[in-house]
Amino acid sequence: MVPDSGMTFENAPPLINLSECLQAQMGSLEILWCVIPQLRLVGGVVRDILAGEEVHDIDLAAPFSPQRVQALLEAQNIKVVLTGLKHGTVTAVMDKGQSFEITTLRQDIKTDGRHAEVIWTEDWQEDAKRRDFTINAMSCNREGRVYDYFHGFEDLKNRKVRFVGCAARRIQEDALRILRFFRFQARFGAGHPDSQALEAIAGTLPLLAQLSVERIWSELGRILSGPNRYEILVWMMRTGVLPYLLEGQQHVSSEQDLQKKYPINQIGILDNLFQQIEVTKPSYHTFFYGYENTPRDPLLALSILVQNKEIHNKERERFTRSLHLSGAEEKKLAFLQQDQFGIFIKGLGGRLVHVIPPLSSYSIAQLLSEVEHGPLFLFSWKVQSSLFLLRDDKAHLRALEKEGILSPELLEVIFSGQCDYYNFLWEKLRIQIGETLRPQFPLRGRDLMAIGLQAGRNIGFYLARIRAWWLAHGCQPGKNDCLEELRKWL
Repeated sequence: MVPDSGMTFENAPPLINLSECLQAQMGSLEILWCVIPQLRLVGGVVRDILAGEEVHDIDLAAPFSPQRVQALLEAQNIKVVLTGLKHGTVTAVMDKGQSFEITTLRQDIKTDGRHAEVIWTEDWQEDAKRRDFTINAMSCNREGRVYDYFHGFEDLKNRKVRFVGCAARRIQEDALRILRFFRFQARFGAGHPDSQALEAIAGTLPLLAQLSVERIWSELGRILSGPNRYEILVWMMRTGVLPYLLEGQQHVSSEQDLQKKYPINQIGILDNLFQQIEVTKPSYHTFFYGYENTPRDPLLALSILVQNKEIHNKERERFTRSLHLSGAEEKKLAFLQQDQFGIFIKGLGGRLVHVIPPLSSYSIAQLLSEVEHGPLFLFSWKVQSSLFLLRDDKAHLRALEKEGILSPELLEVIFSGQCDYYNFLWEKLRIQIGETLRPQFPLRGRDLMAIGLQAGRNIGFYLARIRAWWLAHGCQPGKNDCLEELRKWL
């Protein structure tokens, strides 16, 4: 066994009271430690405990081959599932439905940006070297002692996300670490991200082409639904990651193209506020209130990101198609992307109803005749964010007012930067929507036959026609009103 001192700096992590932090799992963990005392908690569980966050996944590591781990567990009648022998991982299935992945310590001998060839090792520090970030490279033994070889605890306290060792080398081992860096920066970082990491990311963008779209969307979706989304998207823009992902090529042609195509880089005030975050923190958070408080829905964030007049429909469709979304996700995204500000009402011949306050009760009823409350709320969040991100494009906003899409009051609120009042107007609209019941068209085919129409095509024709009339009148007419109007056409 390789001797292990564990600590590499004076400000060592505190002992962890595992019985307190992992109450629900300690019974099973104690059984595993009795079988294999050398087991340690590794990765996210140690990080999350030290950060005071809720623990979701508990991973363990062992200085023995997976075959030996399997044999030791099965000798004590513990069920073992061979989860990934190639990667050195087995799963111990315990009572109460609890299971724990146990992975053999590894050392990389060859990597290609997606997969690594490894050998087993007994050296905990060698295993920690192959981890992505210092905050994920800590381990913890049965007594709660934390082994920290790369100052991960110090980085965690200082809200710093750093790669273990050479950032470029870590990325070359697995290009997904580019996206993981931004996700962990959003959760555990603060202030300016690590400069060496940003430089390495900007210099290794072509490696993203090696990743499957499923892996990209898995990480991108978590970024878009996670905390501090706006800050992170700005940094992904600055390093070229976001244009690379959205364009499907190495980079768009110029800075001017970037400013035209992507709203998050279009408005100078956003970038200025971001750079001055430490001195303008209240203003910063107020400014982004409307965006940061949208529901944590990655498809909503994605639709806001790509919904811009400079991104052609073909480009948008190619990008979203490349993500290999599920059928339900594709349908949801198509709904959110149908128009920048409005929803098409099929029963009104595809007429567009803009989802912008103030809305009449007629318009709300028409919208609810087409979609349920949930999707309509989601669409309103998209429009709220999209409109405010156009704040500096005064010509565009004035054109929207001239077309009757934007009210003079809302235009003035946007121009003057009255963030609280702007958000209040949208909340007022959502309350109004929530208090409105979905209208139900009062006629059926049998009602038309009851006044003399014969079964057949005419029934469908007149039903569609009278429904359009009903919609045009804000879904207010009742059954008798509809029949009376219908009789005028016969």
